[in-house]
Amino acid sequence: MLPKPCRLRQHRQFEEIYRKGRRVRSPLMTLYYLPNRTEQTQVGIVTSRKVGIAVVRNRLRRLVREVLRERWPALRPGFNLVVVLQSTAVGATLGEIDQQLGSLLERAEVAGGYSGRSHF
Repeated sequence: MLPKPCRLRQHRQFEEIYRKGRRVRSPLMTLYYLPNRTEQTQVGIVTSRKVGIAVVRNRLRRLVREVLRERWPALRPGFNLVVVLQSTAVGATLGEIDQQLGSLLERAEVAGGYSGRSHF
């Protein structure tokens, strides 16, 4: 479970990240990211009703939270992240989600493999 200060909750925060942020995609999910000018990284997880019933959506969110909890020490501080799960993620294993989310975080230069250059 992520601590409360690390969670995005307000609709306006999500809208700002969608509007001003960058995104990287994989077959299972899309990662939106935006620097937030603080030392705190905040995360929001989005699953549409198109993904499935509540049980399925909640399971996917739990899997993503578990991956983020494991990778949290390697994340760079000062980013707002939104993980949007696609309907193709239904039935994905923890390993598949871990592999794809890890790849997205590295491509966004938010975790591991950071080269020192900035997209902004």
